[in-house]
Amino acid sequence: MSASPDWLRALATADGSELPPTMSIRPALAGHLANARALWLKRRSSVPQQAPQIDTVGKDARRLADVLDPVNDGEKPYALLGRIGAGGMGVVHLVRQRSTGREVAIKAVHPEKAQPAYLEAFRQECLTTAALEHPHIVPVYDAGLDFMVMKRLAGHSLEHRLRDQSVPLTEHVEVLIKVCDAVAYAHSRGVLHRDLKGENVFVGSYGEVWVMDWGLAAAFGPSPEGRWLAPSIPDAQGLCAGTPMCVAPEVATGDLSRVGETIDLFLLGTLLYRMLCGHYPYEAKSSQESLKMAARREMLPLLVRAPGAPFRLVQAAERATAWDADDRGSVTDFATDLRTWLHTSGASAEAHQLLERSVAHLAAGERESTPEGRYRSLGAAIAEAQRALGMCPELRGAHELVARARASFAAAAEAAGDRNLARMVASGFAPPSEVSGPHTLLRP
Repeated sequence: MSASPDWLRALATADGSELPPTMSIRPALAGHLANARALWLKRRSSVPQQAPQIDTVGKDARRLADVLDPVNDGEKPYALLGRIGAGGMGVVHLVRQRSTGREVAIKAVHPEKAQPAYLEAFRQECLTTAALEHPHIVPVYDAGLDFMVMKRLAGHSLEHRLRDQSVPLTEHVEVLIKVCDAVAYAHSRGVLHRDLKGENVFVGSYGEVWVMDWGLAAAFGPSPEGRWLAPSIPDAQGLCAGTPMCVAPEVATGDLSRVGETIDLFLLGTLLYRMLCGHYPYEAKSSQESLKMAARREMLPLLVRAPGAPFRLVQAAERATAWDADDRGSVTDFATDLRTWLHTSGASAEAHQLLERSVAHLAAGERESTPEGRYRSLGAAIAEAQRALGMCPELRGAHELVARARASFAAAAEAAGDRNLARMVASGFAPPSEVSGPHTLLRP
């Protein structure tokens, strides 16, 4: 199976050059978005029972120049303080809102991109973001034809934090749980994000989390109030959008029959994949190569890329990124898996410490020269490993360590002439501390 021709045509014509697989495919499709919307509106008019689409034309004719003063002593609502950043389609300014005195951010369309198709796409992003009111979605305060005023964020992107080796995995998982909550809320409003990745998640200085960049959002149904908060996906080309290094296989192949919440769930799974091994599944030299990998699901197993990753998280990532969307479960299930692991991570840390002690006891027991010394150390090795298993049953290596310690204890008992004890311990019938005999008084 190959990547959708619509993807490849868009990539081949985008700015006349190949795009990196880390880039969201949006500029190449901006013109198509406007055409797709017109086609969808035409189709909708023939289906009267369908809920009305949110207005994306925008009756507010204000532009950025109408509201932003380049100096502090002007009279317009916002005073320019500086620039926060810029991207392919827009620029983000730091401004002061005169009515409140607070600093806010203004995201505006790049002057050279201020054509109807781009303005339409930007306006839709603004209206969709504003309609999704959730603690983990950036709030929109004001908007016009080519700008939107948003909360000023202080912190770093999740991608920036993932590159910091000092940040523990537990903190990354905490962030991902909040992302899941925001995505589940958007789904309850009939909206898919379609471009979830580390660069589109922002982590505040005090633990706040916001899902950003809803420019590729698409509706798969109306909100509970009957409003369509984003454009629907009318055809395969409209489906082919996102970041090639982590798109779902149905997106890479343009399979319109599989549009649904599991597209975002797949992206959440790839974000967990990135947390566990340091890479996205379909990283390649070019977007076209990444898309072909996605279409064939050429994804290296996590246990190959990160053999030491927590097994419960590996399972969660693999389930969320299953080839068949029906096998992925739900965003709620995925978040529950993350919370379960997070709540037991303290027990997991203690279990690892127990295993380290068990290994040390085992090594000491195998060096002991007396039966009593061997029993003492090997019994302690078995006891510590079994305690670790009780606290964290999925801990890899613990079962093997118990078996190895029992085998060593049984060999020591056999060498000492305690054949009955050797058989009982080797078979797992009873731990050494529960076997009566002359050498079991030295208990761990």
